[in-house]
Amino acid sequence: MYDISVKKNIEWKAFWLHDPIFKKQPVIQPVDAKRSKYLRTEVQNRHTLFRKEFEIKNIPIKSAKLYITADDCYKAYINGKFLAYGPAQALAFAYNYNAFEIKKLLKPGLNTLSFHVFYQGMLNMALISADNLNGMICMLEIEYKDGNVQRISSDHTFKCYPLMAYSSDKVYGYETQFAENIDLNLFPYGWNQTGYQDCDWITPFISAIPYPMSYTLVPQITPTVSFSISYPVEIIKKKKGNYLLDFGQEICGNTVITAKGKKGHVITIWHAEELTEDNKSARYNMRCNCDYEETITLSGKEKDKAEFFDFKGFRYIEVFNYPGKLTKKSIYVHHRHYPIPKNHSKTQSDNSLFQRIWEMCEKGIIEGTQESYLDCPTREKGAFLGDGLVTGLAHLAYTNDSRIMKKFLYDCMHSARLCPGLFCTTVTYDASQIIDYSLVFPVMLNKYFEYTEDISTLKDSLNVLEGIIAYYAQFYRPEGILGHIKHVHREQYTVLVDWPAVYRDGYSDEITKGPNCFGNLAYIGILKESAKVYSYTGNELRAEELSKKAKQLEKAVINAFYDNETGLFNITKTSDIHNFHDAVFALYFDLELPKGKKPLLDYIKRRGIVCGVYFTYYYFSVLYNHKEYDKIFDLIVSDEKNSWKTMLNTGATTCIEAWHPDDKKNCSFCHPWSSTPMIFNDIFFGISSYGTGYKVLQFKPRIPKQFNKGTYTKPTPLSDITVSFERKDKKIIYNVTLKKACRMYVCLSDKEEGYFADASVGEHKFIQITD
Repeated sequence: MYDISVKKNIEWKAFWLHDPIFKKQPVIQPVDAKRSKYLRTEVQNRHTLFRKEFEIKNIPIKSAKLYITADDCYKAYINGKFLAYGPAQALAFAYNYNAFEIKKLLKPGLNTLSFHVFYQGMLNMALISADNLNGMICMLEIEYKDGNVQRISSDHTFKCYPLMAYSSDKVYGYETQFAENIDLNLFPYGWNQTGYQDCDWITPFISAIPYPMSYTLVPQITPTVSFSISYPVEIIKKKKGNYLLDFGQEICGNTVITAKGKKGHVITIWHAEELTEDNKSARYNMRCNCDYEETITLSGKEKDKAEFFDFKGFRYIEVFNYPGKLTKKSIYVHHRHYPIPKNHSKTQSDNSLFQRIWEMCEKGIIEGTQESYLDCPTREKGAFLGDGLVTGLAHLAYTNDSRIMKKFLYDCMHSARLCPGLFCTTVTYDASQIIDYSLVFPVMLNKYFEYTEDISTLKDSLNVLEGIIAYYAQFYRPEGILGHIKHVHREQYTVLVDWPAVYRDGYSDEITKGPNCFGNLAYIGILKESAKVYSYTGNELRAEELSKKAKQLEKAVINAFYDNETGLFNITKTSDIHNFHDAVFALYFDLELPKGKKPLLDYIKRRGIVCGVYFTYYYFSVLYNHKEYDKIFDLIVSDEKNSWKTMLNTGATTCIEAWHPDDKKNCSFCHPWSSTPMIFNDIFFGISSYGTGYKVLQFKPRIPKQFNKGTYTKPTPLSDITVSFERKDKKIIYNVTLKKACRMYVCLSDKEEGYFADASVGEHKFIQITD
């Protein structure tokens, strides 16, 4: 990859270029909770090519930095070689640009910069669009070793070409993406190569200097997504021209197909996450509300090549009417995901089921982490806050890359400009709001700070936290609890509890529209987690004020919803229904209860997993805090219907949206919010920061008794670490291997005192005496 970080914002000496069709289109901000074709802009599904040729001196280059962004998005090429896809979606007042070091891609003489820019024009969770903001800006600064500097900037010397080869009115998901019926007769082959004849291309429209007032450009915190080529692992010829391809697992990417056939010959392509019931065809009309059927019309050239622009999530492809013999080289996928370091976490367990579950979750967070933490790469492609909590923590443990979590948090902060209570997805114009997802923001802030000790991000968040607190405070009732929580744009699901609805354990839409226990517990969580943020920033006065507010609400909630006979909570003031999620939240946020915590803890242990996949993070966290390590492991490898084993039994290769696809009629087969086992494998092996910011490494293993032998390798800010263990004769023998020396805190069990040690590079042995 060619990405470089930008520590100081640059001064743009370039012009913003538009497709001329946008010259008379007014800029709008379509904030709405509906995803409807009636909210599309007049211009939609618009592909535009931009290019410029320029001379490079025959002098050694010291550096060649390219800065680029586009709206909605771009694919960049240097001398015909693909460079990157970007930017990560953002609102215009904090719009991302990307930076690259490209000196290795340049050559003396004539060179070419070229960009494929796409404007979608629909309101959804995948792209910031339907606003008539379109175009691109770039600046290439070349510093030669002789000290001379050359700048190539987007301006009137660029050429542009409205590309009509990608056309369709068909839409997938919830207004998520257009189908791409590619007509190669309309595709300008060689357009990104040096020497291409662009004399019939037009001059782009330039609207402002250096870019429209709608934008404030900022360097993207994260690198662009990485790409690699994936080939099918199996090709089955069903009949002439009809092939079924299996890529072995769910992947996310853009399909490329090459073929030689007559001009006008039409190939049909299906993408699918699973096979039909008879296991003979790709189920292109997918559960997740995506009807992945598209066509490619050949131009009759010696070798036609079609590449889909937008990405999909799928495992299978079925091809119809393919001319000649289809081979692995005829069709492949540009597999895309957030960059994964080579030293990512790895685990080996003597429990084969747990190993398979971990690997399924691993694949899920790889495919589902793109420019942000996506719910799925198919139906919505939305960065939901609830998904971000679980996916974010699993991804951080897997990669030691905190940049994407930082970006996610700033995306949340930016959405607060449009809604102080925060949208439940970020960043987007889709204006849905959920109090339990607003809660995720301060929870993730604290997790992020404890890992990085990035105090500036916490300080930047304080006004946003105050906005969230004030927004929900308007729903207080005279008796001191929150009543009907309303949101600005939408009535439905203001208190979600869990999803899909079958996992809400007694809650209904009607119940959540009135005073209810769960919404109040979520607000207690917001107050307590925000107090913790203030404490980390050194503002103990505000932390104490928020803690007092939380305590007042806690007393009012107990008065309104607590069942003194059972020690459990009722879901409403007039109901005698007890709820699993209420019990978990009351324990997670450490409420002081008249009958103590035992009735609630016994209740959630007895009931097992009655919640959805996402909520298991809170459930297992409570069990861990009460030293129920074996119970967590039993639940992870459970044979019950609500289990990760059920996912595996359905044929899932990445963790899915629900315990079973039939639990949700539009279930997606890649949904990394179900990757909780990765988080708790990390916790079992006990590698974490002692205090905040990884100044001291903590080794605090809590290995469930069902594990007899295992190994876990993990990158951390201090050192890459490998922990292996084996049970022998009422002992657990640990070997901890460090690649760098560091200060270490060791605590092998809950029954012994921990101690500090200066750990050198190499292997260290620890022995725990068990009962």
